[in-house]
Amino acid sequence: MRLGRVLLFPLSLILLVVLCACANNVSNVASVTLSAPSSTITAGQSIQITVTIAYSDSGSTAAGTSITYASSNTAVATVDAYGNVTGKSQGTAVITATTQGVSGTISITVGPAALGSFSFSATNFSLPLGQSSALQLSGTLTDGTAATTSTFSACSWTSSNLNAVTLSAATGASNTLQGKGTGSSTITVTCGTLTPIATTVTVTAPTIASVTVTPANPSVSVNSTQQFTATATMTDNSIQDVTTSVTWSSLDTAKATITTGGLATGVAAGTTTIKATPSVGTAGSTLLTVVALTPNIALAYPLDSTDSRLAEATVGSDGTLLAVLGSPLNGVSGVTLAAHPAGTNLYLGNNTATLSGYTSSVVNVSVNKSTGILTFPSYSDAPSAFLYSLVPNPNGQFLYGIEKNSASSILIETLTLDSTTGRPSGAAHTTYVLNDTFSGSIRVTFNSSGSIMYVAGQDYVPGNIPPLGTPRIYAFQVDPTTGALTLLQNLSLSLVVNGGLSLDSTGKFLLAGVTDSNTGASSIQVFSIDGSRQLSPASAYGTYTASGVAIHGANGYVFAAGVGLGSGNTGLAVFSLDGSGNLVQLATIAIPATVNDMHVSNDGQYLTVLLNNQLSTYSFNSSASTLTPVSTVATGGGSFNQMAYIPLN
Repeated sequence: MRLGRVLLFPLSLILLVVLCACANNVSNVASVTLSAPSSTITAGQSIQITVTIAYSDSGSTAAGTSITYASSNTAVATVDAYGNVTGKSQGTAVITATTQGVSGTISITVGPAALGSFSFSATNFSLPLGQSSALQLSGTLTDGTAATTSTFSACSWTSSNLNAVTLSAATGASNTLQGKGTGSSTITVTCGTLTPIATTVTVTAPTIASVTVTPANPSVSVNSTQQFTATATMTDNSIQDVTTSVTWSSLDTAKATITTGGLATGVAAGTTTIKATPSVGTAGSTLLTVVALTPNIALAYPLDSTDSRLAEATVGSDGTLLAVLGSPLNGVSGVTLAAHPAGTNLYLGNNTATLSGYTSSVVNVSVNKSTGILTFPSYSDAPSAFLYSLVPNPNGQFLYGIEKNSASSILIETLTLDSTTGRPSGAAHTTYVLNDTFSGSIRVTFNSSGSIMYVAGQDYVPGNIPPLGTPRIYAFQVDPTTGALTLLQNLSLSLVVNGGLSLDSTGKFLLAGVTDSNTGASSIQVFSIDGSRQLSPASAYGTYTASGVAIHGANGYVFAAGVGLGSGNTGLAVFSLDGSGNLVQLATIAIPATVNDMHVSNDGQYLTVLLNNQLSTYSFNSSASTLTPVSTVATGGGSFNQMAYIPLN
């Protein structure tokens, strides 16, 4: 047989053969051959079959030729009228093309569906320095179904700038991107023969990852405050104080409120969650417990060695004096008294007459703050001269004895206190001898840190009648290791400091109860304190019968006794103090006798006042500017002239 003309049907050619009724126009087909770009496809993929027709004579043409297609297994692969084969499921199907009774075949194998397209879960985003971010791939298979994780197992990842962004894995369906340095990096993923995809990641400055609130789970009394601090852990693991930039909130404002600066105030007993929320990152929180005011304990002490008794009273959270107990001093006499700032010790100063003068001693009395039980004497130490008063510094390191030697010079003797027991340690004393000889009352106070001591008194001049000279205030620097004193200032005054001596809460002003020795007129003198710790008069207030001034530093009020109620009257008064040192009277109340000593509770709400033979409490309402009597108890006779005050809250 002679092979005639061969007609090829290319991929893009669709032959439409129109059959003619004339017999001499029909071509003679010798053979039909099928071919395809590949004999293997995936489910969902399509290919075009090419048909090659060979004719038996050279005169035959394709005119009138028609081709029909068929699949041996349409569940595996289908073929349309134009020779397009589409894979349906795994297996093998034979595709047949027939024209003029002559057929050709091709075997097509269909494999599982493959990845057809894919993309990132996020594109062109920012990442704070130090922070990690997961980036995932998703895609569609050639059969239209969603790609699974295993589909991407061979997909490769690259970062164009590893100094900016690193990757946790080289291949796979997801990756953890870590911001290592500020800058940008192009993240590229390649999956087989598909076109790679890419995105840009920009690493920015670190941001807040989480916030921690401290202190953790504190307790605070009603009307008392607690300062919270918000500390941020940044995305690069650095730490920053963000107290002033977070948003503070209290879950239950009926229990406690909180300011924008993180200062919480107890309102009523109960609990509330304090939360610090940053603009970005995880908020921090802690539980605040608000409790009813823990009772304070006020201790009044013997004023003469004959009675040698110590009275003890507890001041309740409502200002009520709960009990008064008269305790003998077990043979110990006391002329002066002081309490350790922590309230764990009392110090009784005593002078015993001898043939050659006096022997002085300081007796340590242990205080059980839970029961109020005193254990004395537990230890004693011996100052070197006649003891006027004892004053501990605010941090409880040292106890200072104000003394007078045989030459009538005033000494300030330093006794070191044991840091564990609070008792005098027996270490060598250091002594400062004042250049001037004092007479009458000597007043002592410290700044809040205990680094500066102020001593007020009046010169003793034997030739004068009366033998009194210049009033003075000394300012000393306190050595934090030894307690030794270095003179900073010797300020001469025109008025005698015979009332209280205290600093205000800011440490900018020293307040003193002063009296004109010629006229008897008394007032509160305010001294400003400059950066060099130098004193200078700032202002003065009113006329009063001097008996005492106490300062409650936390609330910034000045509490004074005997102020401004006229001749022959005694009273209590409360003042505010402005930034220039000017006093403004807020409240006054008359009291029945001269005040020997008084203290103010830590919350600034109650005054505990010691009169000769009674103890009284008064409440101060700062909102209404009123003083109100609360409770009075007798001390049991005698004449008590000093009081050590131990707060328990």
